[in-house]
This record gives sequence, C-alpha cells and structure tokens, in this order.
Amino acid sequence: MTNLWIYCVQVTVVVAFALAGAQLLRAGQPKYRLYLLQGALALCILLPLQPRDHPRQAYVQAPPIHITVSESAVWGPPLTPERPWVTVQRVLAAGVLLRALWLAAGLLTLARYRRRAEYIDHRNGAAIAASGDVAAPVTFGFFDPIVLLPKRALALPEEAREAVLAHELIHVRRSDWLQALAEEFVKTLLWFHPAIWLLISRIRLAREEAVDREVVDRDSNREVYIGALAGMAGSRLQPYLAAAPRFLRSRQLKTRLTSLLQEKPMPQFRRLFVVIALTLAATVAVTRFRPLTGAPQIDPGNSAEVSVEGAVLVLRTAPTYPRAARRAGVEGPVVLDLALNELGGVSDARVHSGPMELRGAALQAVLEWRFQPGPRFATATLRFRRPTGVPERTIHALEIHPSVPAEQAASLRSRLADFMDAPFADSDMIELSHRLRGLSPPVQPVFRQTMANGVERNVVELRPLDPLGSGLAVEFPSFKPGANRIRVGGAIQAASLISKPDVEYPALARQARIQGTVRFNVLVGEEGAVHEVQVLHGHPLLIPNASQAVRQYRYKPTTLEGKPVEVLTQIDVNFKL
Repeated sequence: MTNLWIYCVQVTVVVAFALAGAQLLRAGQPKYRLYLLQGALALCILLPLQPRDHPRQAYVQAPPIHITVSESAVWGPPLTPERPWVTVQRVLAAGVLLRALWLAAGLLTLARYRRRAEYIDHRNGAAIAASGDVAAPVTFGFFDPIVLLPKRALALPEEAREAVLAHELIHVRRSDWLQALAEEFVKTLLWFHPAIWLLISRIRLAREEAVDREVVDRDSNREVYIGALAGMAGSRLQPYLAAAPRFLRSRQLKTRLTSLLQEKPMPQFRRLFVVIALTLAATVAVTRFRPLTGAPQIDPGNSAEVSVEGAVLVLRTAPTYPRAARRAGVEGPVVLDLALNELGGVSDARVHSGPMELRGAALQAVLEWRFQPGPRFATATLRFRRPTGVPERTIHALEIHPSVPAEQAASLRSRLADFMDAPFADSDMIELSHRLRGLSPPVQPVFRQTMANGVERNVVELRPLDPLGSGLAVEFPSFKPGANRIRVGGAIQAASLISKPDVEYPALARQARIQGTVRFNVLVGEEGAVHEVQVLHGHPLLIPNASQAVRQYRYKPTTLEGKPVEVLTQIDVNFKL
C-alpha cells in the first residue's frame, strides 16, 4: 500500500517534468516532443525496478506482549479482520480486468470492421478499404495492416484524399499501431493514475503532429492537407471504442492545425538535451528522496525466511530453529496473525497454522518485532528450513566449569540436559546462546580444544561471565620455544604483511547477531607463511572462518643478523555487523 502511493507520487513528478519539457519544445520539431514523452512513459514503467529502500534490521527489547496460543486460536478464524488494503487491491484488479475486457472488445471491433470493409487498393504493404463503420481514417494491423477510410472520404478531392492516405501509410511504416497497443496495455495496468492517461494522450498528439509534419514536408500542399483535416472534422464524430489510432480526434484538431500553420520549425537540439537532462534528474531525485520500500533483508544463512503482509517490518529478531525440530527433520511455514499498536509494536499474536514443534520459536521471535506505525494488523509467515551448505563442526561435550556456583550448575544441567547428553553442532550454538539469556549471575560459553590419545576434541565450557569483557578465552598449550624463533608484537608484524584474504562472515553467527574479535597466536615460518595457529579468545561461531583466513596470511621473511627466523606474533580478526 505504501509503495503504491510512493509510486504514484514518483510517476506524477516524472510526468510533470516531461510535460513541462514538451511545452518548452513546442517551437521545435514535433518528433522531439514525441521522443521526450515516450522516454518519460518508459521511465514510469521502469520505476518499480528501482533499488528498494530495505529497512535496517535492529534488535530492541520489547515491552510485555500478550501472546495467545490455543487450539481455538490455531484452528479458529484469523485474528485480522478484512483489511482496507485488501479492498484496494480488489478494486485495482477489477479495474485492470475491465480495461483488459475493453481492450479485447476493441480488437474484436477492429476485426469486424475489417470483415465488413470494401477493398479499394493495396499500397506500400497495406490494404486500403472503405468502411461505413468509421467516421475518420483508421489504421491497424502489423503483419497484415489495413487503412480504413470512411466512405465520405472518397468524396474528397483527389489531392486531399491522397494527403490523408499518405498520413495513414506513414503510420503503417512506423508501426504506430504496435505503439498504440503498448500504450493501451500500460493504461490497462495503471488505469488508476490520471497522469498516465494525460501522458499517453500527449504522446498520441505528438505522434499525430509528427506525422502531419512529415506529410507536409514531403510533397503535400499544406493548405490542401489542412483542408482535408477540416473536411474530415465537418461531420459529427461518433463514439470510438476500437484499439487503433484515429486520423482525427476532435479535441486535438485545434492543436494540430496550429502546429501545421507554423513555418517549418528549426531543430532545437540544445534545448532538447537540457529538457531530457532535467527530466532524468527529477526522476533520480524523486526515487532517491522517496524510494520504494522493500522488506527487511534476510541473511542467506538464516534457517527461517520471514515474509510479512499488511505492514512494513523494520525491527526483526531472527527466529531460532529448535534443535529437536531440526534433528527430527521438521520444517515448513508457521503463519501468525499479528495485532499492532499505534507505535508499530505487536500487541497480540496468534498462531494460525504451522508445525507444532516450530510454533514456540515463531512466537518468541515476533515478541521483539517492530513495524512502521500505521497499519493495525499484519500476517507474518516464518518458513523454517534446515540449513544446507553450511559446514558443521562437532562439539563433543558441554561442560560446566568448577567456578560456577553449585546451585546454578545444577540448574544448568537441568536446563541444558539435551546438550550435555550428546555431541552437538555449531548451528546448535544459537539455541544454546538463547537458553543462556537472562541467567543471574550470567555465564558464557568458552571454547576449548583438547588432545586425548592423538584425537582432537572440541569442548564448550560454561564459565562465569568475564566482567572485563575480554572475550571468550580458549585454552591451548603454549608454543614450544625454538632456537631460531623470535617474538614480535602484532602491530609491528602487521607492517610486514604482504597479503591476506577477505574473511567471510559465518552465516550462523550473522543470524544470531554475534560479533566480536578473534585473537590468535601464530607461528610465521622463515619464508613468511603461517605454520601454526592457536586461538587465544573468540566466539566459537567466529573461530573457524577466522582461523581459515589467518592460515592464508603471507608476510615478508624476517631476518636476524642476516639469517631468516621464525616469528611468534598475534593477529586479531574483527567481525562487525
């Protein structure tokens, strides 16, 4: 709904500048006005393809929200009543349908005219026939074009009749009927916008003026041609419903005659370029100042896709894919009806349909959503799907550090029993983080790597939160000292860095809005390549990608007394959303 109003305003601005520019070009060749107006129509058609303004996702703490979850809510009628924008959509669709029927009726009318016409001649690839069904000459058809002359046109002097025929045959050569059909199609889709109707009317006038000018400039006598126009307008024109350009429209006669009475216009290339530049500048300005709005961008690594109808979502919390549901292969959409308050917050939410295992996670996610104020109801669909293509690392054990108070440790074992009983994957760290929210005192997951009988094990240990915020400590055995090895500070060693790859933000960490720094101790070989990497601290979801990137760092060889040496140094890899 909002985008529709924005689009209408953008079209109005583009059309206004185009019409103003066409007025500035009145003294020039009509074909230049035609090019300008046709270009403006093309811009109006292309406006929906402009880049959308995707609201930035943010995560805020929501006020208390009443959540209704019951069988009657699931299987009963939707929470939302009939919405105003649904009525608007129906009206727009009905208008398009009626216009399409009108266009189809016009094409059938042309076919009937063709069948009932009396063949006269064939020129320049077009049939010429007389018809009692038309009050003014009409040209239509692409593969088999035909010019229909009203029978009274046969009574015109031969010179005037030839001038009229020359006009229609120029339409055939220019394939103007196809352009007229395209314009009718645009009017069918955008029937509700008066600026489009006005613009297409001016395009058709400019097209007729351009053809008039070409007829006169070729070999026709201007006075004779003007007389033919006046003669065709001498009788009353009947209502015209066919989808084909007419030789004469009564509302345009005065303008066409005035244009023909002018002396041959001079080209105005400089003015034309200025007008085109101003129209384009206006288009760019209006699309920048008030762009169409897109849905909040969804991270490709998210395990649940979100779509909303009825309101614009601006603040969103990524839904957590329940571990049990993911392992059981449960996936699919969860549809919720939302009631919104005047500030754009969710005042009531009701599950309409979806797998039972996923409904709780969907409701938990919408608790923190925010919408643009205005609409009072919305429908949200959260499509859960199991992540694919994301490398999973196995966490072999979840342990609790002895420094955690005994009472809290017992509570953690109960809360995280499913994590402590069996190994889990990187993707489960998101759910683990959610379960650790709100604990007092707070705890943090600490990643450790251990070696037992030559087998590397990954362990996540729960420890009291570091009050200094120094990050997640990771325990590693110290580097063994070497005779041909020196230690260099990270900032100094960074000056010798030759190349490093871009670090890809882990999809799961992006989904969980995890950011921070991963710090490494590294051993740089004599030739400048990284030989060993040890993690000092960092979030478990960030470590793998950071480690993979650090192993590809390349440095200038370091020398001591002219001999190459190995270097021990530190590297920080920062992740920021």
